[in-house]
Amino acid sequence: MPHRASFGVSGEPSRSYRVSWPGQIVAYGVRTGASLTVVSLEVRSSNAPSAMGEGRLDIAGRDSFFVGGTLQVPAGTRPDVFRAELPVIVSYN
Repeated sequence: MPHRASFGVSGEPSRSYRVSWPGQIVAYGVRTGASLTVVSLEVRSSNAPSAMGEGRLDIAGRDSFFVGGTLQVPAGTRPDVFRAELPVIVSYN
């Protein structure tokens, strides 16, 4: 079942931050080694969902952000479990 990647952020209350991420990543099949590209990656914060790649910590100094994208699956791809690494950088403003 598809799902978004989820990350927690904590720090100084009410502080804003920015997330940097790659434009695409590659997922690899655990059994087959086949590769699938994930494109159109987007980052949305729970506390500031309309601001792409930006967030704000709440009064307790917490937030979370989610990353989702589009998995490109070509015809004939064999069933497998696909895994990918997603590097993200959080910078406080």
